[in-house]
Amino acid sequence: MKKLECLIVHKRKVNNISDDCVKINEARGYFPNSLRYLYWYGYHHRCFPKTFEANNLVALEMPFSKIKLWEEGKIMKRLKFLDLSYSEELRSLDLGLTPNLERLNLERCKKLVALDVHGGCLKTLVYLNLCHCQGLKSISFIEQFESLEVLDLSWLDLRELPDYIFTGHSSNSLLELKLSFNEDIKEVPSSIGNLHKLVSLHIVWCSKLKSIPGSICSLQHLTTLNLSYSDIEELPEDLGQLECLEYLKCSGTKVKHLPGSICMLKHLKTLIFYHCQLLKKLPKDVGQLESLEKLDLDGCSNLREIPNSICKLKGLKKLDLRSCSRLEKLPEELGNLKCLQFLDVRDTGITHLPQSIYSVKDLTIYKPEN
Repeated sequence: MKKLECLIVHKRKVNNISDDCVKINEARGYFPNSLRYLYWYGYHHRCFPKTFEANNLVALEMPFSKIKLWEEGKIMKRLKFLDLSYSEELRSLDLGLTPNLERLNLERCKKLVALDVHGGCLKTLVYLNLCHCQGLKSISFIEQFESLEVLDLSWLDLRELPDYIFTGHSSNSLLELKLSFNEDIKEVPSSIGNLHKLVSLHIVWCSKLKSIPGSICSLQHLTTLNLSYSDIEELPEDLGQLECLEYLKCSGTKVKHLPGSICMLKHLKTLIFYHCQLLKKLPKDVGQLESLEKLDLDGCSNLREIPNSICKLKGLKKLDLRSCSRLEKLPEELGNLKCLQFLDVRDTGITHLPQSIYSVKDLTIYKPEN
């Protein structure tokens, strides 16, 4: 055991029933200092053995543990990956003990009150997951991170978005940002436009959020944008400037129309406006979305027509119009969509499909039963 480098303890199953807390009392008193990777699901002790130096530890994963880390405050200079997710007894964490950490997962550490970030530490941190850490009294430590690429601040009960999220040291490195389920957020600072390298942005179920600043349109590398289930009434007029955008989802919003510039999104593959009951029309040039593969308008009960230009979407594979109750007809040349595999017109006002659609091979059509 003295030369052991990898130790993995998964949860066990007895008679096909999972035991969420693995108990191996004999192992608790001794961890070999040679360990480089330690995974222990449901570690039920509050600290590590005092004899464990952890000098060689590179990755530590202890989801669903009772850990509060070790009592002696041992510095782990080689540790790069730390996962204490679902460790609901964890109240504080001194990140000065892990100066070279790259990935930190604290998801659902609900009793976590504070992260102690010493000045200048964690210059190497690229991934931070604080989802469901509602006990955190402050997240100001974020502005000290210099290399952060992925940041998840979902379910934190934030009342506002601090400006330092968008102007701190990591504003030049952040690639993915999740701000979902912070239902008291009313606005997104215009400084979000500073995140020049951002690739993915999720602001979902922020039910008091009424608008998105136009500065978001300067995020030239953004490929994924999800604004679903907010109170947003309109999208920025210059949305078409997001020339790398591939995925746009605004389900359950109060959007009434889409900006015409959206038709400039040449790389857009997925467009989802599920259950946008106030959406009345699509841009007439929607057919310019030459890369579009999926268009989901399910539940857009005020939508009255589909532009003829949709027939130019040569790569479209899925068209979902279910529950568009005011929609009564489809363009006659819909059969030009030779790649179409799925068409749903159930619960619409459509009584007859264009004859041309029946020439499309391998197409599954869901239509009213009558």
